[in-house]
Amino acid sequence: MEWMALFLVALCSFGVLLGSAQLFWLLRSTHSPSPPSGGWPAVSVLKPLKGVDDGLQNNLETLFTQDYPNYELLFGVEGDHDPVIPLVQNVAARYPHIPHRLFVHQGGGGLNPKISNIRAILQHPSHDILVINDSNIAVTPTYLQAMVRPLAEQPKVGLVSSLFAGTGEKTFWSFIENMYINGLLMNMLAAFLGLTQEALVIGKSNAFRRSVFERLGGFESLAYLQAEDYHMGKIFRYAGYSVVFANQVCYNRNLYTTFHTLWLRYIRWGVARSRLTPLLYPFEMLLNPLLLASVLWLWTGWSWLWGWSLLLISLRDISQWWILRGKHRWFWAWILGPFREIVYSVIWLAAPFYHTVQWRGHTLRVGAGTHLFVVYPPQEQSQEHPQEAPKRS
Repeated sequence: MEWMALFLVALCSFGVLLGSAQLFWLLRSTHSPSPPSGGWPAVSVLKPLKGVDDGLQNNLETLFTQDYPNYELLFGVEGDHDPVIPLVQNVAARYPHIPHRLFVHQGGGGLNPKISNIRAILQHPSHDILVINDSNIAVTPTYLQAMVRPLAEQPKVGLVSSLFAGTGEKTFWSFIENMYINGLLMNMLAAFLGLTQEALVIGKSNAFRRSVFERLGGFESLAYLQAEDYHMGKIFRYAGYSVVFANQVCYNRNLYTTFHTLWLRYIRWGVARSRLTPLLYPFEMLLNPLLLASVLWLWTGWSWLWGWSLLLISLRDISQWWILRGKHRWFWAWILGPFREIVYSVIWLAAPFYHTVQWRGHTLRVGAGTHLFVVYPPQEQSQEHPQEAPKRS
């Protein structure tokens, strides 16, 4: 069966190199700064917030400084005492010429905390084109142009999603997280696009027409799903619209990540993928050279597999680091690559065995298809469903 092992090595090599090449191809060019033939349409930018994330002040300011003629910013916060409220107000006060509104609400729009927040904001936008931008995302001044242009120029485009780069690391574990984003994660997205011509949606940054999405079910249909971004992309595709990546990256700011927060976040992502496509989840190993080398080494005993996996990881991580964020700190990304690969291999192996996830202060159970269910504390369960006292004999 040596031929099978060699086939898997070749398949992994092809997939990883395809992902890096596809990523370069997607980001190689820039659009003309000239507006579309019909002009730039008005845009409502929705930014759901909870707590003060790493670098949030800078993230907010990048939205207030967009090179775009007609847009508004809508911020949503659940809870009257969230410390993010005064921060938003202070930043917004420095840009009074940019239309903006802050909505403080009490949630209740579903078990998915992000969708619950968005549904509260959606009662107020002025424009049909919506851009959803996560709290830990910073952008360039031409971000809205890159997101809106495909919608304005191509009628069959239903959803525009962003690729993103991990930046801003100030701790060891934030550096490890940014390495994962810039390496394995972006490689998987780009390789999947190259193999299937289908863009997998990650909810960091997306643009679409509200009128179209509401006809297809809207956010109400996503309120009890964990992987709302994946399902949103599927909804548009099943309706005959195309889903595309913008040709400009945004920046996922991870400054002070701890091992605990890293573990919880990527366990949650792994749980989502293992529940969405449980039969395909094991095949993710084909884009993880070190994990595949470990399995094949136990099978064949070939020691050269270790050298092959480290070479492939180096080619992927260095090239994609440069593509996504330039040469700064690329050397350390290369040196720590094998350690990072081990960490995420452990997370990948552990995720299918988790039944609950921690998300924005909520503990939620995840079922098939990433359907969400409430997890009640034991004492609350006993109050709602009291057991009968045992009868004395």
